Amino acid sequence: MPVVSQQAAPAPVGPFRQSARPAVALFPDARNAYGRLPLTFEANRGQVDSRVRFFSRGDGYQIFLTPKETVFALAVGADGAPAAPHLPNGKRAKNKFETVRPASSAALPLTPSTPTTARMVNRTVKMVALRMRLLGARAGASLAGEGEQSGKVNYFRGSDPRRWRASISLYSRVRSRDVYPGVDLLYYGSQRQLEYDFTLRPGADAGAIRFAYTGADKLELNAQGDLVAHLGSRRFVQRAPLAYQERQGKRVSVASRFTLLGAGRVGFVVAAYDHKRPLVLDPSLVYSTYLGGTATDSPSRIAIDSTQNAYVIGTTTSANFPTTTGAYRTVFNGHNDLFVTKLNASGSGLIYSTFFGGSNTNTGIDAPFALAVDDVNCVYITGRTNSTDFPHTTGAYQTSLA
Repeated sequence: MPVVSQQAAPAPVGPFRQSARPAVALFPDARNAYGRLPLTFEANRGQVDSRVRFFSRGDGYQIFLTPKETVFALAVGADGAPAAPHLPNGKRAKNKFETVRPASSAALPLTPSTPTTARMVNRTVKMVALRMRLLGARAGASLAGEGEQSGKVNYFRGSDPRRWRASISLYSRVRSRDVYPGVDLLYYGSQRQLEYDFTLRPGADAGAIRFAYTGADKLELNAQGDLVAHLGSRRFVQRAPLAYQERQGKRVSVASRFTLLGAGRVGFVVAAYDHKRPLVLDPSLVYSTYLGGTATDSPSRIAIDSTQNAYVIGTTTSANFPTTTGAYRTVFNGHNDLFVTKLNASGSGLIYSTFFGGSNTNTGIDAPFALAVDDVNCVYITGRTNSTDFPHTTGAYQTSLA
């Protein structure tokens, strides 16, 4: 179960490297395998608008690459929440659309102010677009796929063969060479993370790299230097950049940061470095880690406190789910358990992790539905149970199962 760091926000945004909790509507035992799959970029052979050279899509998102612009199309509910709803009984709603205008239509990547809408079972879903446009990029810059995959994509739409597209190649990376003089831009990642690097050859100017966001209500830098784009109640977070050079087979860090240039424009500020060597600028994640045992681990909610510690709740059938010494309960009950885990801000260790719930016979269930953390880092959980021995405190409002 991947746990990706995120900003404390009303609802995390999408599956990208700059984002928080991915909205992947898969069965729990498929999540791990899906998350490790490489992000594949499909060459455009007439499937989408002609200005798009490559695109990628996953559950709840699409990415469109043009020579001067990257468009993130995110599926959200009408209330701004991720488009992966939970039904009242705790099961996930199926992604069954009643009506939909194809998200790959020309209107989506190029006119994001008119979002695609669709009505999902139990929920209305729309695609909102956030555009990152390179400013002053070289007009002749081209995009080329690298790492061609063995699989192919075919489209057989309707009965007219002229509309069919067959044997379309997939790539694990897309590179734009000399997008600025001496600067290459490389896109890559996994199904849950989009990554991109600017690589500067010796003598290239990092100050030339500038881009503008459109589609966001507000753009700001937070206290950690992360770039935050506000889309209604949602926030799209791009972590403060890392910069490094290779010296004698080792990476040497170079101080760098984002800088706001006004009117939605962003650039990089890079400290002194060796201009005779290549430099890599890599906007990055604070951390990404796995949490779980060897059976099925199903996270349901995540929360972040004021010091960026992460709290995760869910259910597990793993007897070896990690717990901490002195936790409330460290022994698995043999069927299905609720878990509560707190990770430190760097993602390098557990502050506490415990099993929680009743004895759960084969027909029993303890299912957490919601999680909150207050100003003094007390955790509040709601959910449902039919365990007669669910833990309660003396003198509580109700101490027996109804």
